[in-house]
Amino acid sequence: MSTCLNSEVPGQLSDEDRKRLEQLTAVKTAQLPAVSWNTIFDSSEWVKSFSRASQPLSNVDENSIASQLDAIEYLQQMTDHQFDRSWQQDSSTLENHLKKLQERPLTAEVLRALLLATQRLTEANALLAQHSDTKRCLTLWESSSLERLASTAKQWLAAINRLIDAQLVDKPLAIQRYQTHWLSLNNAQAPWGQFQQALTEHQALRARFPPCSNN
Repeated sequence: MSTCLNSEVPGQLSDEDRKRLEQLTAVKTAQLPAVSWNTIFDSSEWVKSFSRASQPLSNVDENSIASQLDAIEYLQQMTDHQFDRSWQQDSSTLENHLKKLQERPLTAEVLRALLLATQRLTEANALLAQHSDTKRCLTLWESSSLERLASTAKQWLAAINRLIDAQLVDKPLAIQRYQTHWLSLNNAQAPWGQFQQALTEHQALRARFPPCSNN
């Protein structure tokens, strides 16, 4: 409708029809952000990405979530360009990306992995704190799996938050709460914040122990 309004067509219309076209275009333009929100966040594919019936994230690396990140990136482009007449949304591409999100509850997998890692780190920290005044040594710590989890989780949560924040609508209160309590990278009580706190404490506790000579 916007393309039509900005073409030679309005000049060929009567005053009444031209005003009606202008009114309809204004109404549809005002409704577009809500339509964009509903297209993404009310879709069954999006909802299933957050399903609690999931296992913790496995194969923790950025390659394992590449296709899902591509899907989020397309949704981000669709949001960013919703008023751009030069950008055309492809329905088939959108459907394929939504199906890709539906294939696995990746958000839930990431959150579960963070919670599980935090639990294990907290348990390890309690043991290390009990023996921090001894002369015991520690074997070499292989931290690459936690580093991969941190990188993957941060990348995914940042993409999800960026997409939610880009929407030009007032977010429902339930979405705001969920975003703050579960998805936030800034809230210390969210899974990411708790994981970071436990990991930082773990690193500090390990630094108190000398490495074992057979490392």
